[in-house]
Amino acid sequence: MKLLKYLIALLVAGLLLIGCQVEPVQVVSVLVPTGAPSVLFVDMMENSETASVDVVNGVDPIMSEFLNPSQSYDMIVAPIVSVTKLQMEGKTPYKLIGIVSWGNLVILGPQDLDLNNSKLGIFAPMGIPGIMSRHLLEKEGINVEVQAVATMADAMALYVGGHVDAVLMAYPLAQNIIDNYDAQVLIDIQALYEKHYGQDNYPQAGMYVSENFYNKHKSRISVVMNQLTTTHNLNLSTPSRLNNINEDVKTKLMMETMQPLVQNYDSLGLFPCYSLEKLNELNTFLDLFDLELQSSMIAR
Repeated sequence: MKLLKYLIALLVAGLLLIGCQVEPVQVVSVLVPTGAPSVLFVDMMENSETASVDVVNGVDPIMSEFLNPSQSYDMIVAPIVSVTKLQMEGKTPYKLIGIVSWGNLVILGPQDLDLNNSKLGIFAPMGIPGIMSRHLLEKEGINVEVQAVATMADAMALYVGGHVDAVLMAYPLAQNIIDNYDAQVLIDIQALYEKHYGQDNYPQAGMYVSENFYNKHKSRISVVMNQLTTTHNLNLSTPSRLNNINEDVKTKLMMETMQPLVQNYDSLGLFPCYSLEKLNELNTFLDLFDLELQSSMIAR
């Protein structure tokens, strides 16, 4: 009888151990555009056991994923204005969970240049850079002749080639013009935004989570957001650490050197936070584009 009880006890203990086995950690798949926001993911890239991060060049491959019914990526970093339009039209199952980057735009030119009646090169004319710069210059009563091009590199070429008097740029590339072409910051776009709207900056790129992932692994979202905050704080206090990331990660980031990011980290507009903490800032900004962030479009 004692032997039988012992065997039963062993069997029960074994069943309990099987029932208590820890499930493997869900690997989060993340899609990020190359550029400043991607440096928030360097630690995730070096610890591939918990996250799989893909970096792509340009907005088009990013935006196409929001229309993908299979929701191939659990989380995506993308321009807030572009995704909000899709959300308002009911075209995507992704919801905004956080903000990863904020404005970092400046107008550069010779120190004594009067912007009135000058030629200004801008990029992304229908995106945040183009719309924000023209709107705020109009608010200031500054009359410029705008020459619009698709990319920041094209805008830089206009200025370097002497085709425009001033140019709209974002950090870190703005520093290249300051250092090499005797340019000064004539206008800080974020300062104009604060002057006219009372908020020190505006959101640019958001972190979006798929409906599938949110419903199944909600607790993992906070893990990702906490990691972004930790990485940002480390980068902010010791930006030189970015020089020490492994070569595979540098290749993935599509960056030959990290030095421009290291030298200008505090000017990149990076500050990861939850969208619920910044609803006022989000809606003030989106109102400029006749958009509104509704409660159904946010992951809570």
